[in-house]
Amino acid sequence: MNNDLSLIDQNFVSVSVYNALYETEQGEQEIVLELRVKSDRSKQLFTIIDSQHIYSDSIQALLLARPNCKLISISHSIVLVWNEEKKNATLVESFCKDKHTSKLCVILKMTCEGLTYETSECDTLSDAISELHELTGQSITWHLQTCYDCRLSDLAFLGPTDERDELRCYRDAPEALQEEVETKYKFASLEALNSGVYFVSAFHRCAAWKPMRPWLKYRPSENKPE
Repeated sequence: MNNDLSLIDQNFVSVSVYNALYETEQGEQEIVLELRVKSDRSKQLFTIIDSQHIYSDSIQALLLARPNCKLISISHSIVLVWNEEKKNATLVESFCKDKHTSKLCVILKMTCEGLTYETSECDTLSDAISELHELTGQSITWHLQTCYDCRLSDLAFLGPTDERDELRCYRDAPEALQEEVETKYKFASLEALNSGVYFVSAFHRCAAWKPMRPWLKYRPSENKPE
């Protein structure tokens, strides 16, 4: 039995664990989410709710599959580069259903320097981060010191992808291959694309973080400069 479990674990290229808040009409409860990502893009989410073992494809799929669930929130303690200075911040990402269409929405609430900024219900993580930039105003420039805003990370797969959990890190790749991925994106060679390694999520952070170049800030983009 243990050998079988070990073999299954080897199929996952990344595993991340989150403490989350699970909200229903009856109230709130803290849960632990274990999200596993495979190299073939498939995911497995495991959690325990009301003593039941729950398996799903993703956080989003879990929410949609639970009719009584109103909201799932995950809090991240992160570092921001805030007007060129490093600041500690809290970022809360919440997944909820649109009241009229039951479509999944994302809400971000960021607290930094004693100020809190909260987005409306957005379609994607990128939309929510873009709205946060609008809320902070043009007088403040900031970047997440996480994989989402890191020069060494990019989308792991070509075509439609999840910008939250399907990022690839190029921190250990040869510099020439890193530059090829940056400049050519989906037209980069297979050697360059495959030189990266899978990381956990957009909110993962490590000591290798590097700020994106201005023209790379709002990825994914297929119209990068030559």
